Amino acid sequence: MVTTRLVGVEGFGLKGRAWDNPDAVRELRGIWADIQNRHLREHLGPDAPQVTHQSLAGQGRGLEPTVHLGPAASGMERRGEPSDRGETNRRIADRNAERAATPGRIRELEDQLSANQPRQDYPIETVIREFEAIHQTMVRERDGWARDLQAASVPEVLTGREITRAVIGETARARQAAAHRLRRTQSRVERGRAVRAGLARWIANPARMIWAKHAELNRLERDHQAWRLADAAYRVRRDWLASEAGRAYVAAQLAPGQQARETAARDGRTLERKIKRADRRIENVARTRTKLLVARELGEQRLTAPSELQAGLGQGLREVDRRVVGVLQAYAPETQRSALGRVMGRGVGRERGIDR
Repeated sequence: MVTTRLVGVEGFGLKGRAWDNPDAVRELRGIWADIQNRHLREHLGPDAPQVTHQSLAGQGRGLEPTVHLGPAASGMERRGEPSDRGETNRRIADRNAERAATPGRIRELEDQLSANQPRQDYPIETVIREFEAIHQTMVRERDGWARDLQAASVPEVLTGREITRAVIGETARARQAAAHRLRRTQSRVERGRAVRAGLARWIANPARMIWAKHAELNRLERDHQAWRLADAAYRVRRDWLASEAGRAYVAAQLAPGQQARETAARDGRTLERKIKRADRRIENVARTRTKLLVARELGEQRLTAPSELQAGLGQGLREVDRRVVGVLQAYAPETQRSALGRVMGRGVGRERGIDR
């Protein structure tokens, strides 16, 4: 907890307006997370647990956040008394556990389905080319998502203050202009009276003095009336904004923009999750292809694989990886490293954007 007030030699001052920006708070939380993680690694080693300032949605984990218990519900839970919020969090925990277990169950089901698919003995060169095609397809798809993410923009959302200015701005400006004209007229009238008071011909002619006085009063009344009308118009709109109807209008103006912003942010998070998953798949395919190149370098000519390999067929790709690992295990580790060095030395593993 820190104060948001400026601190000088004389003590606390006014509040710093920079704290009103949510981006500044998020940046500060990110800096604090980096500091905490650095100390965790320093005292607990490189494998120390790490913290993050990002929400579950921002992390792309697809989990549901729990609700804050608060002191009353926390006390009940400590005493073994179930609370409404505690029950809500337990249901959320069950749903999150279900979400976390789903990918594993999907892989198991895919492997079971793959067990019944036909297999074929392929030339290892054919399998390598197939993995190259799969890799290129995945990279194109990932790059397309990356372009969509880069092109996407979160729409600007009007704030309540901006909507208020739009409603009363014209009347406020008219009121300010009328007040300025009134002050200017009053100043001119005062200067004119001072000048006339020193002129003998005006003092000696009461009719001219009366005419000038009437002219000044008419100008002042006209500008006073204009200011009163402008002030009334401003107050009508200001009071309407403070009424229930005005608040409903502001809320209605805010809702579409906020919804569009939330939709854009949600779509952006979805693209980020897709890109992260695609990066992992691309890396796995690249590693398997490198293993296939090493097997070919060691003289292997053929490999058993499912009859069809597709970019979305995860179990087929995993099976090829298991089979080529089994082939490589027949060779001594030093022989494998030597073959890998020859493959990487020729740059084959880096062709087409595939790294080791």
